[in-house]
Amino acid sequence: MNVPVKLFQQLKRAFPQGGVARNSSWLLSAELIAKVSRLFTIIALSSQLTSAMFGVVMLALASHEIIRTIMRCGAGTQLVQCAENKLTVFAETAKALQWMLALLLLAVQCGVACIVGILYENAQLTSLILCMGITYLLFPVVSVNVFLLQREGKFKYFSVRNAVCIIAENAAVAALVFSPLELWSVVAGKFVFAALWVCLFYRAPVSQYACKVNFNALSYLVSTSIQLFVSELLKASRQHADLFIASKVFTPETAGLYAFARSAGVGLTQSLSTAFSSALFPFLCKKVRENHSSLLSAKLVLACVVIASAFVIQGVLAPVYIPMFFSDKWALAIPVVSVLCFAAAPFLLFEIQNTAVRALGLYKQESAARLLLLLTTAAVLFGIAPQSPMQLASCMLLSNAVTVLLIFFYQYKPRLNTGDSRFSQL
Repeated sequence: MNVPVKLFQQLKRAFPQGGVARNSSWLLSAELIAKVSRLFTIIALSSQLTSAMFGVVMLALASHEIIRTIMRCGAGTQLVQCAENKLTVFAETAKALQWMLALLLLAVQCGVACIVGILYENAQLTSLILCMGITYLLFPVVSVNVFLLQREGKFKYFSVRNAVCIIAENAAVAALVFSPLELWSVVAGKFVFAALWVCLFYRAPVSQYACKVNFNALSYLVSTSIQLFVSELLKASRQHADLFIASKVFTPETAGLYAFARSAGVGLTQSLSTAFSSALFPFLCKKVRENHSSLLSAKLVLACVVIASAFVIQGVLAPVYIPMFFSDKWALAIPVVSVLCFAAAPFLLFEIQNTAVRALGLYKQESAARLLLLLTTAAVLFGIAPQSPMQLASCMLLSNAVTVLLIFFYQYKPRLNTGDSRFSQL
């Protein structure tokens, strides 16, 4: 029996809850299909662009992704969590809040684009980031619809359309990179994604709400959004810190090599991690609303371990699939890809833990854990002072592993034998 079938059967046995298994299967299946298209996009970019140009593209996308954390810190989490009697007023106010955030995002991205362009002495980088920011003005049209789909667990509907959007974006980038647009193909892809996203989710099968502002609800949503913003900003900063460091410390060609390794390795695994935690979050919120005494069961943790093992397998197989799909100029990135895939395994366990903490509404505790990871990463980078892509990837692996061990020791070990652990609360 082959490895994927074994992993699927272990994952199926690990999930006693049909809802999580069903939602996870839809999200993970859609992500796998979408990431196949992403693989072809990486192949197209890596074949057409020089390593230095590839690094510029990835740096622009990373800057865009960090700023997008503000959009994810809107009313989505609160709409999934809130009680039924608060849903209407929260949904109405959320529509207004998402438009406010979109305008704020556009303004912030303009400022960040200028700063990044000056810092890396690249005017083209500024233009790329600026143009991608315009897409923020489309998402508020359907944001509340998407949040409600997640709340109601309609992940089949969401996953299929999300996959279509991702595939369309990747296809646009892969096609246009061979045109005179070259670097600008990634910007065109963002516009294709945003436009299709609005079209596909505009008539989602959820209740529709007017755009009204209840100032009490707005005050609550803004205050909790600020806490979520801190957590999401720490998360995004840590996820992309290595790329910003590589682009500043290494030569453009070496930084491009590291950016390729991230795209071919951790870029694919992170999407699967996000899909799994996205399916898990509404389920955990429902358990909180129903006052369940335990959120993370042992079998659920086992499921996380099974998925994390897929990342390890990808790292082991990197010497096989990199030469198969990519040209020889990227051969030096193979060991870096492997190490970054290994680093994604403990990071998944870290993310699942924080998903449970967020479901409980413990935003400050989540932020503290993410700050610990960021500080650990900074300490490792400062102590090792990496001089090559391989050393930088090893720093990511070490910081992820150390942080997971620290959190496990603090949260579980002192009370494992008492029956009254924090594990039982999660």
